[in-house]
Amino acid sequence: MGRLTRFAVIGLILSHFVSHFGPAEAAQDVWKPITAGGMSVSLPCTGDWKSTRQDVPEEASVVTANLLSCKTGDSFYLIAWTEVETNAQFDGMAALRSSRDAFLREAGGGQLITSADIVHDGLKGIEFTAHLRGLLLSSRGVFHAKRWYQVTIGTPLNQDRSKDIKRLLTSLKVKR
Repeated sequence: MGRLTRFAVIGLILSHFVSHFGPAEAAQDVWKPITAGGMSVSLPCTGDWKSTRQDVPEEASVVTANLLSCKTGDSFYLIAWTEVETNAQFDGMAALRSSRDAFLREAGGGQLITSADIVHDGLKGIEFTAHLRGLLLSSRGVFHAKRWYQVTIGTPLNQDRSKDIKRLLTSLKVKR
C-alpha cells in the first residue's frame, strides 16, 4: 500500500501545502464545523475541497484524495480524507505511516520530532509532530475501513499555540 499512499497524498497535499506560504489571509476568531467524506472537524478559516483521483493499475486500485487547506495569520490547516478502492488487503496503519513519511520528505525534508500510535474516538491512528521550514507541524490521522482521515496544523516555532493545536486535533470526528 506504500505506492497507493504516495499517489494519494503526496501530489495532492504538496500542491496545496507549498502554496500556503504566501501572503497571510485575515485571521478569524470563530471556529466553525465543516463536514465532508464522513468526517467533521472545526476550523478557524474556510477553504475549498480539492480532489484527485488516481488509478494504480499495478495494484488494481483507485485512490481518491480530498484536501481542504486554509490559513489564518501565521498558521495553516490541512484537512484530508483519502479513500482506497481495492480488493486487496488494506493496512490503515501502514498507510498512515507511509503518508506521514512521504509528506515530510516531499515537503522539503521535515524532521520528525514525535510520533505515536493512538486511538482517537475508538479508531486506530497516529499522531506526530515535526519541524518543517520554521514551522511546528502537529498532525493526527485515523482510519476506518479503506479510508483514512488526517488533520494537520502548522504553527510558528517557539510560539505557544497549544490551544489551537488541541482544538483542531480533538475536533476530528468520523462517522461510522
